[in-house]
Amino acid sequence: MIFRSSGVSVEPASTRHRQPRQSRWFAEELVPLYERKQRMLQESLARKTLGLVGAVRSALEMGFSYARIEGEDRLQFEEVDLALRRSAGDLQKFQSELRRTTEEITLLAPFIVNRAAASIADIWHTENQEVDCAEVLRGTAAEVAGEISSQVRAKLLKLGEMLQRELLRTATLLRSADMPSSEDFQVLAEMPAFHMNRQDGLAKRPISRRLGRWFRIQSAKHRLEAYEDIIKLALESYSRLLYAWGLDASTDLERQFDGFANRYRAQLERLLLDRKQPTTDAARVKSDLEALANLFVADAPTTNNEAIAS
Repeated sequence: MIFRSSGVSVEPASTRHRQPRQSRWFAEELVPLYERKQRMLQESLARKTLGLVGAVRSALEMGFSYARIEGEDRLQFEEVDLALRRSAGDLQKFQSELRRTTEEITLLAPFIVNRAAASIADIWHTENQEVDCAEVLRGTAAEVAGEISSQVRAKLLKLGEMLQRELLRTATLLRSADMPSSEDFQVLAEMPAFHMNRQDGLAKRPISRRLGRWFRIQSAKHRLEAYEDIIKLALESYSRLLYAWGLDASTDLERQFDGFANRYRAQLERLLLDRKQPTTDAARVKSDLEALANLFVADAPTTNNEAIAS
């Protein structure tokens, strides 16, 4: 309370000392509390903002990672799809080579006669006895035919292993339980046997041995001329038999392969149609998020335990 008298103001002692104490209390107590509260609010806002940025960045990174995995999967799907198509082409290639190989068998008569003649000449050189030229010719032809058929069978077995391997690779990528077994691609059919009618063809050793091996070979070839038509007919017959065998065996492999491959292709086509390539610039978005995070970190005051507790 203030009393005024004769132009002089009178203020109680308690009042005179109250205003400085209030100002001092406001400055020393309220202002620090207000500033501390504001600082804590700013730190809390910064933390929440950074947390939001981190959550968004994590979500985007997961999305980009998933898109990247999808892209790699898509590439693998396209690779196995192409491999399946190439495998089907390898079957056709084998059948084309089979036809060419079996057709060439009919042209081997001169080669077989020369080999048989060399064998007869060697027998004449070491043994002083008659030689069954027709039997040597038949055995030589059967040996040559066996070499060719073994090559055909080896190629067919290798093809079956390759087909199974590609199917297993595709099934693994698709996580399919429908997987081929080794029994599915075994070549079980027996190879055809070469057959040539037996002929009587005993021939004595040439009288003169001093003319050397070339003379003996020419003499043996002269003896074998009588069987040229027979060997040609036998080779033609075997050519047809081997081609039919190879065609049947490769057709069985093709049927087994297509049974699995067609099921896999249906899944691949669906997956390749459903999966889209990512169009977002992942690197740029990630860079912007990191810049934003760094900006908040630079601007945010240093947090303390009380701010963190808030």
